[in-house]
Amino acid sequence: MLFSMTFPCRGGFPGWAGARTHSLVDRGPGLMYRRRMARKKTPTLTEAEYRLMDIVWTNGPLSVAEVLDRVGDPPLAYNTVLTTLRILEQKGYLSHKASGRAFIYHANVERDEAQRDVVNHMVARFFGGSPRELVLNLLESESLDNAELARLRELIEKKAGPA
Repeated sequence: MLFSMTFPCRGGFPGWAGARTHSLVDRGPGLMYRRRMARKKTPTLTEAEYRLMDIVWTNGPLSVAEVLDRVGDPPLAYNTVLTTLRILEQKGYLSHKASGRAFIYHANVERDEAQRDVVNHMVARFFGGSPRELVLNLLESESLDNAELARLRELIEKKAGPA
């Protein structure tokens, strides 16, 4: 039976000094302690980060409370919004200015630049750095209507230049 319980820890386990949480796991004849690892920082926006960036991109500079008011469902806690905004600031997507007792967050990166970063990351990670492979994959897996095909032809011709 696998039983996992997370609890706070202030040290006391050999080699785990400074760890914040551990899991107690029942793996049969005895109990085992397992340190929980922090999530790896992502180079692009996570789903939660994108959700808040979308609010800032749509509405312009906002305080934490104003972002929280616009979150919608599922609702988020104030501290969750604050922490996510701080992470976005560390990643360079946002910066803030003091306005009285509140911080007003504004976007440093435009939506289209963030979209390009995500696509570039995806091309590098999943398509060996080849935009051609991404486009071919999309063309093979998606059904495009005539208007979309015409737009693609127009973009290709524009990119290729005069004949």
